[in-house]
Amino acid sequence: MARRSHMLRVGITGAGAGLHFPRPGRTDGPKRHRRPHPTLRPTAPSGDRDLYIDRCPDPVPLAKVLENRSGRLYWRTRPDRQPGWSEPVLLVLDDGRFVVGATPDGPVPDGHAGAPGGESVTQSLPSPEPTRAVGPYVPWQPHVHKPGLPAFAGGFLSVCLIAAGIGYGNGTALGLCLAATVLGPAVGLLLIARRRSTYLRSLPRP
Repeated sequence: MARRSHMLRVGITGAGAGLHFPRPGRTDGPKRHRRPHPTLRPTAPSGDRDLYIDRCPDPVPLAKVLENRSGRLYWRTRPDRQPGWSEPVLLVLDDGRFVVGATPDGPVPDGHAGAPGGESVTQSLPSPEPTRAVGPYVPWQPHVHKPGLPAFAGGFLSVCLIAAGIGYGNGTALGLCLAATVLGPAVGLLLIARRRSTYLRSLPRP
């Protein structure tokens, strides 16, 4: 039996963070990981939902760009859904821009609520048809990326030293530079991921 599609007429009212609990894939097994994800707050008369987006964007400036914008939220409920799972979702704004994300499993819209609230829909493509993603996203976030800069700088400096011939006849120096070249970016990414999680936990929760 085909899965039912659902549509909810919404407006974006704010940003926050929540624990995204994706549906396990075939290779995930029973183990699933919850991590804080940036969250947009779509609001509707028949009920609010959270829209989890990718972890990289900062949801606060993104929500300001989308504030007071209205659109339609589309998703499908899986027949084997379990409480707490997140379902893929597509937000299509009235101007044609779109946001791809996920929404927590929960009550579906009332099929008789009509346009002001939510309704079950059968069309395969949203109307209006999405034309471009919302953005651009801000790539540089000082509150997230600054802690990782020293580690990346150390790795880059090591590459420069190796290219300059610091390891010629000095195996210890060469070994240290090679280690810094490999570990620098890895440590930088870990520091950025940790700072991102800390920042997201500081945002309002649903």
